[in-house]
Amino acid sequence: MKISNVFLLFFLASLMIIGNEVVMATRISTEAAKRDVFLEKTTTMTPA
Repeated sequence: MKISNVFLLFFLASLMIIGNEVVMATRISTEAAKRDVFLEKTTTMTPA
């Protein structure tokens, strides 16, 4: 019983860490996409 509780805690902790990493990765990628779109808009708006 004790071993399973420790394993469950470890599993939950690793799940939280993985979830946090995924959230950070998606946030960074969305920020990069927004920046790319903003740069594209500004470069197309300014006449060459």
